[in-house]
Amino acid sequence: MGAWLTLGMASVQEWIAQFVRYGVCGVIATLADAATFYLMSWWVCPALRPDDPVARWMGQTPPPVPEAQRAIRFVVNNIVAFVLANLVAYVLNARWVFQPGRHSLWLEVGLFYLVSVGSAGLGALLGWLAIRLGGWGTTPAYALKIVTAVLVNFVGRKWFVFAG
Repeated sequence: MGAWLTLGMASVQEWIAQFVRYGVCGVIATLADAATFYLMSWWVCPALRPDDPVARWMGQTPPPVPEAQRAIRFVVNNIVAFVLANLVAYVLNARWVFQPGRHSLWLEVGLFYLVSVGSAGLGALLGWLAIRLGGWGTTPAYALKIVTAVLVNFVGRKWFVFAG
């Protein structure tokens, strides 16, 4: 019984260490996402309003953009940021968190992005439901989306994408 408990504790400690490494990689990927989004929204495909908090924080006034065009650019900039941030996340996860090799490289990358799209969609749906049916504020609903994505991504990547 004592050996089983020791084995179990080592396993729990390994999981905790892996989840901490996963969290560090997630922070780095989130920073890559935000940097890409705001660089795109500022210089490549302008999507910021003059009253945007980031624009004010930088002490800059972005060019005016019609609201309908700004909404489309918001989506485009988010797609570009998502693709690049997930590339950063894949490289970090494959090298530092999980063990690659369960699938061929391209299938592994494809499954990685598929899990990311699924978790983002589920998180957005839960956030929408929290606002629509639960009367939640935007920031708590966004936090729910992030927590959902972190948990779904970890499980999906650990058990379906990577070897362990």
